[in-house]
Amino acid sequence: MSRTLINYHSISEPKDSVIREEHVEFGFLRKLQELQCEYRGDITDRASLEQNFREKFKQLLTWTTKNTKS
Repeated sequence: MSRTLINYHSISEPKDSVIREEHVEFGFLRKLQELQCEYRGDITDRASLEQNFREKFKQLLTWTTKNTKS
């Protein structure tokens, strides 16, 4: 039975086809900026995102009901 030596160091080296997570994140953020999306430093987690959504949705409902009344 022959033994095959594996050089683990060479296996773990990044290849050209490997994309780092931070590159994906920055690419996504750049695309959002191109779409005129605004960076919100106050939205840092799901709870703050949901609170912002509730506030904006409430404003939209208030505006809609004011402008649809005859």
